[in-house]
Amino acid sequence: MSRKFIQFAVFWLAIGISILTLLVARLPYEHPLALILNKKDILAKSAQTDAPKIVFVGGSSVFVGIDCIYIKNVLGYNPVNLGVHAGFKIPFLLYLVSIYVKRGDIIVLTPEYAALSHYSEISSENETFKWSLAAAPGFSLKNYYSFPERSSALFADVASLCQWKALCLLHCVLFGKYARLRDNGCVAYQNTINEYGDETKGNLVLPVPQSVLRNVDEKIKDTVDGGLISDWNAVAMNMQKRGVKICFIYPPFPRELVQIHRKFIDNFSTLMKTRGMIPVLGTPEDFAFEYECFTDSPNHLTQACREKRTKRIIELLKTFLETRRPENVLP
Repeated sequence: MSRKFIQFAVFWLAIGISILTLLVARLPYEHPLALILNKKDILAKSAQTDAPKIVFVGGSSVFVGIDCIYIKNVLGYNPVNLGVHAGFKIPFLLYLVSIYVKRGDIIVLTPEYAALSHYSEISSENETFKWSLAAAPGFSLKNYYSFPERSSALFADVASLCQWKALCLLHCVLFGKYARLRDNGCVAYQNTINEYGDETKGNLVLPVPQSVLRNVDEKIKDTVDGGLISDWNAVAMNMQKRGVKICFIYPPFPRELVQIHRKFIDNFSTLMKTRGMIPVLGTPEDFAFEYECFTDSPNHLTQACREKRTKRIIELLKTFLETRRPENVLP
């Protein structure tokens, strides 16, 4: 193979990568998981003000499970609902938060039990990795696309991102929605979330039959990933240096399933109490609700029970804020 041919191939490869990068960077998506980009934009905008903010980190149980307007009215902080999907790993979400938090802010960790149980697992079939790549390329390349094992996955995911952007471009052009092309993220969600990131469609109102929820396999282990504690301790120390408070609040879960997965929950609670450096507010029972409180998932609350959860979160945060000075994050 001649040197000139290699130079020619490298040149056109660079051109191709540049075109793909431009396409990925400048157009919105038409895919639900692109909501993470909308959430990142909300987080970035909240950092542009001097007012302190409170960021809720978790999956869809956060997205459809808290009332940020009520939290703002009671606590006075600017809230950010960073919940999208449990497939987005907590380290990735914490990385996004770390970019935009400042002294006086609060981070509330409240991920689903299944996300805690599979904290460090990296599955090659995780659909959220490509959207993590779109939101934070540097972090994703370092943590999700090991070379050379997952090089092919990287190229496939970049191509997929471009495909979703192209479909969105076609959709917007055909339906005359040119103005939406100026926005990043998922165009489908631009009118279904409020300024804080809460879901506002109002579809998750009625509970489903208990038999459906009882048959959902949450795939929760009995043991706790040791990497979770060490990782969160490192985050806690970093936030302490920056004057940012951080705490953990248990996620909502059907009362019956809490008992079924009691071993994991107790193991997690014990580790957080004995080895963890992040304060744990409340107990699992504070957010263990009857099946009637859940909709299409054991993690999604009805509107009425979302209000119950929000009120309990506010009570716990009030106590937390009253007993801890801004510079004293760790227990």
